[in-house]
Amino acid sequence: LARIRGGGSLDVVSNKPRNTTINPLAFASIMAFLAGYSDVICLQKFHCYATMMTGNVISMSMALAERKWNDALWRLSLVGSYVIGAASVRSIE
Repeated sequence: LARIRGGGSLDVVSNKPRNTTINPLAFASIMAFLAGYSDVICLQKFHCYATMMTGNVISMSMALAERKWNDALWRLSLVGSYVIGAASVRSIE
């Protein structure tokens, strides 16, 4: 490991590997919290869901039923972007 001193120089502290494992339940809890937090921020700022495509599909369906075409098109672009992104990741894997 390395430690940066006040003057910006780098000192080697130890060459032993550290145990950096995290409890799977703690990791899942942290990730769930962050996903929910980002959803709340996105919902408040942009009026859409960042991680929940079901909410975007339902909002799109409601906009279509109410004939709010611009809102429906916006929701469709969100779902389409999600599908394209997921397909891109699958093709890279």
